[in-house]
Amino acid sequence: MPARGSTDRGNPESCASAARLPDTQAPPSAQAIYTWKRRFGELQPADIKRLRQLEAEHAKLKKIVAERDLEIDTMNEINRRKW
Repeated sequence: MPARGSTDRGNPESCASAARLPDTQAPPSAQAIYTWKRRFGELQPADIKRLRQLEAEHAKLKKIVAERDLEIDTMNEINRRKW
């Protein structure tokens, strides 16, 4: 667990299981829990992990599409030139 006052905003998995924490661990901050609830609602930790996987996959796919669009624009620019 990060030191108090660090820039870590809290891990959603730890927020989801805050009620099950042993007494030796400090619970996440109220702001971290609020942010987590606003973003994830009533999702379970397994759902959160799957959501993160999907978000990562979505980001990769967006990057691939952006690269493809750039290649298409480049090819169109080359084709517009008169040889």
